[in-house]
Amino acid sequence: MSGDKINKLIVKFIEFKNKKGLTDNQLSEISGVSPARLKGMLNGKIKRPTFYEIVNIAVALEIPTDEIDKIFSCSKKETTK
Repeated sequence: MSGDKINKLIVKFIEFKNKKGLTDNQLSEISGVSPARLKGMLNGKIKRPTFYEIVNIAVALEIPTDEIDKIFSCSKKETTK
C-alpha cells in the first residue's frame, strides 16, 4: 500500500472524526484501536497501519465504502508500472 494512499486515508479518517465530533480517545474506544496506535496514525508517526486498524476505524466512523474505494482504486497507469 503506497504512502500516498495511506495519507489520503488518514485525511479521510480525520475529516469523518471531526464531522462526528469525536475525540481520539472516543474513536479509539469505538474502533478498538489502542489510543497510542490511533494517535500515531492520525499524526503521521505510524506509516503502516494494519488492515484490522483500517477496517475498524472506517467502520467506527461509518465511512461509506465508495469513499474508501476512491482512495484505493488503481488507475490504468498505476497497474502497468
